[in-house]
Amino acid sequence: MRSINLSPIEKTMIFTLRPRAEEHARPDRLFDDPQAASWFAQSGWPSEYEQAYGEKMQNSVAIRVKTVDDAVERFMATHDAPLIVELGAGLSTRATRLQMNPNQWVAVDLPDALAFRQAFATEEAPSHQVAGSILKTDWFDTLPVAQSSSILFAAEGILSFFDGDQLAAMVSQLRARFPGATLVADVMGEANRARAGKRLESIGAPAHWFITDEQDIVNLGLSSVKVWPLIAQYPQRWGAEVAHWATDPILRNSSVVFEAKL
Repeated sequence: MRSINLSPIEKTMIFTLRPRAEEHARPDRLFDDPQAASWFAQSGWPSEYEQAYGEKMQNSVAIRVKTVDDAVERFMATHDAPLIVELGAGLSTRATRLQMNPNQWVAVDLPDALAFRQAFATEEAPSHQVAGSILKTDWFDTLPVAQSSSILFAAEGILSFFDGDQLAAMVSQLRARFPGATLVADVMGEANRARAGKRLESIGAPAHWFITDEQDIVNLGLSSVKVWPLIAQYPQRWGAEVAHWATDPILRNSSVVFEAKL
């Protein structure tokens, strides 16, 4: 594994890189991601992750990625000069996977995480990587100039690591600076606290925010546009449990991707 000192939360970028690499290798893959496959081959796999990883993890991350990808593509197709800003980007390969114009995309992450990313993403211009915490505002003015309504912030696999008060403050700061921008993100529900929550805790990256229903998203100060329960996406991947999602609100909200306006 490359020798850059990452916190346990930052290191989860490798935990979610593997599902994308394995998805690329599947004959029934939801997306092509040769970049993820290449990066994972170089990254190394922390031994403490082995017990926490499995087929369900691979499947749920792949479906989450595809659902966010689709939302981003729709936004890009319906906005002039769109700017996609990935919050806590880690080892995201979305820009390449969706064949974005380099001027359309920016990765925001902590300095050590970006240093780790740069070891792989040697082709990325420095202007496409912005160092900063998503809980702070010091990076706001380093983004390319764009109309707020043409900005989409994507926060995949990151919000659950913060508590509700931190996230409400983050939303307030983003809304004050970028009113009318779009946020696409995912969050786990209470049904996942015992399952995915314990898995994350076992690798030193405990999750803190779990929703009961969509009102918890609105309570952050967001204007909800659409919510996609992951269990309802690509039902052929979920097995028998998919039959109950529509009548079981706990299962429906166990993991969702949402789109909202700031």
